[in-house]
Amino acid sequence: MKLSKEKIVFLRKERGWSQEKLAIIAGLGERTIQRIEKEGNASLESALALASAFELSPKDLQQEKFEVAPQLKSDNQNINWAGLLGLVVLIFVASMVIELTAKYKTWEMISAGLVLGLSIIFSFVSFGFNKTKSLIMATGWIVKFPKEYAGLNQLVLQAKSLIDYLYIVGLVSAIVCGLTIAVHTDIEPDHIVDYLTYLIRPLVYAILFAEIWIRPLKNRLEYILQSQISTEQ
Repeated sequence: MKLSKEKIVFLRKERGWSQEKLAIIAGLGERTIQRIEKEGNASLESALALASAFELSPKDLQQEKFEVAPQLKSDNQNINWAGLLGLVVLIFVASMVIELTAKYKTWEMISAGLVLGLSIIFSFVSFGFNKTKSLIMATGWIVKFPKEYAGLNQLVLQAKSLIDYLYIVGLVSAIVCGLTIAVHTDIEPDHIVDYLTYLIRPLVYAILFAEIWIRPLKNRLEYILQSQISTEQ
């Protein structure tokens, strides 16, 4: 079975594991690890063992092309001005969307709080409080390279899951809201716009949180993750 040897080396070093430690965790021989990292060939059993050790699927280790991002400067005081500008623009756009389309302030707060709150609770259940807190605190990395970082691969996985949670919660909330209004009120033709406004707000906030906050954070984490291995090679 053909695996991406570059990705295996990358994942191992990102976790701070030696070949010996990876062999112990995966239940394989150290020479087997050395051979896989050199040749990229592995038996099905070895591929499954490595996937289990990295908490990934075997398919994730078969990535044909694995590129390492350009090396970041080692000066931790440098601010990523592009990231800062992009974040400011995205926040401004989100604010304008809310200001121009919002009609009922109380419902805006309820929709935003419901979508974000439930999504974060799902993250607590899946990853625990401390790991979820670490992901949220990493938001500052969008604009400034961190002085210390560890467990980046885990943070990327958490960010991906949080994006999924946001969309699921937003969609379900919109459906529940629509059904509740339809069942308990008589919708008059003149108020159809109001009905649709109530209906789509949870989904709108889900999109804003996911695409303006979490996805840029995920992309930044992936960049730092790839640059980390670049500095070690």
